[in-house]
Amino acid sequence: MAPTSAPSTVPSRSRPLRVACYSYPADLGCWYLTKALELVGIDAVNCVTSHHYFDYPYWFDVSKEEGRARYERWLERGGEPEVVLVNKHLLWSRPYPVSVPSGGGKKRVIWHRGSIYRRNYERINAEERSLGLIRIASTLDLLRFGKPDLQWFPVPIPVEQYGTFKKRRRGKRKVIRFFHSPTVREAKGTEVFLECLDELKHESRDYDDLELVLVERLTHSECMKIRGTCDVAFDQANNLCYGNSGLESASLRMPVIANVHPSVYEELKERGIEPWFIDPGFGDKAKLKDLVKELHNDASFRKRMGGKAYRYVKRWHDLPVSARRFLSLIEGRRAFIS
Repeated sequence: MAPTSAPSTVPSRSRPLRVACYSYPADLGCWYLTKALELVGIDAVNCVTSHHYFDYPYWFDVSKEEGRARYERWLERGGEPEVVLVNKHLLWSRPYPVSVPSGGGKKRVIWHRGSIYRRNYERINAEERSLGLIRIASTLDLLRFGKPDLQWFPVPIPVEQYGTFKKRRRGKRKVIRFFHSPTVREAKGTEVFLECLDELKHESRDYDDLELVLVERLTHSECMKIRGTCDVAFDQANNLCYGNSGLESASLRMPVIANVHPSVYEELKERGIEPWFIDPGFGDKAKLKDLVKELHNDASFRKRMGGKAYRYVKRWHDLPVSARRFLSLIEGRRAFIS
């Protein structure tokens, strides 16, 4: 079935719709959701706490008195939000510094992001359905745990903004740079990539100009600057799904290597989306090495797969698309297949 498009109009209102996103810790997806909604005239903010080295942007840091005061002024200026979103993370088991608005006919959205849902999906499904929550997930492999009401919301990506990080490298010697930025090495399968490249270098001098750029514990902006100097991206080797790192690399027209669960292919097919990543197969190191060789040796293959990745992220994750899709979800419209 071919992909469909979201409505391009926003319902007329006497004042802007107000949306508040609550994230613990700070989350880049929530930040870009608020920026996407601003593009279509929505009054959107996000409240965060528990910062880390990524240094993600945010509206209000409610772990601090100043942030709580600014949040309260936002509420006083326009009243409580009509839509409340919670980005569900493992840290939500801890007390949140401010009260998350509820009741009063509000639409409440829960945004699932990974292992907290995979490990406890049966209990979580029952609880959320009893509360009548709108349930979304950005990771396609999660949908199999929450059918039929868990809906796909592709994480918002500022494609054009990220594209400015791409740098043209100059010099006679062309080094082919493979980029990898694991938040947790074990979760991303980092050692598989390290072993593959190490073995290739030992097998032949042909791969002396192959370089692994491993980025860890840097801010997000620093990570993006380094990503912009690279040619190919390693995302994940853990048989789950592609993640934010792969999507950010796709915005820079880089081919993305990612091993994904079979359910992801089913979800993409249902939406008429051709796989845009390159999957070497879970645990198949020989195939991974062959793929790395091809990407190293064939510039036209790199360009073709990078373009394919870019077209995907532009069509499904760019901010204007994300805003319209989010509105269609909270209004109960099926403008996209979910």
